[in-house]
Amino acid sequence: MFNGLDMFNLASNKASHAGMQQAMIARNVANADTPGYKAVALEAFSLDGKPSPARLVMAQSRPGHQAAPADFNRTDFSTVARDGAAAPNGNTVSLETEMLEAARVKQDHDLALAAYRGGMTLLRSVLGRAG
Repeated sequence: MFNGLDMFNLASNKASHAGMQQAMIARNVANADTPGYKAVALEAFSLDGKPSPARLVMAQSRPGHQAAPADFNRTDFSTVARDGAAAPNGNTVSLETEMLEAARVKQDHDLALAAYRGGMTLLRSVLGRAG
């Protein structure tokens, strides 16, 4: 029902990105003792596919308005090598860094869920079904 609304697509993509980031963090932690393993992370979440901070996009309601990005439903985020000093065995995983990233990603996921929840509350209010 709400699949066509950009706000819900954006919140869904942000939550999906956070889930994939948590999977990368788990993979890094699982390989913390693997010789030669290089820690990886996902590119930063963005609306336009470029690795930059997310920005708000206005809806195009008139021909003169700037159009929203064509693809809000991204699941093809690329990975980047995480910087860090290598251990003597060549492993670059830092458990402290992974713990900090996990906390940051949880905040991103909570933000996406709050946006989705707020949109649902707004729609319910508009439809007269508050509660």
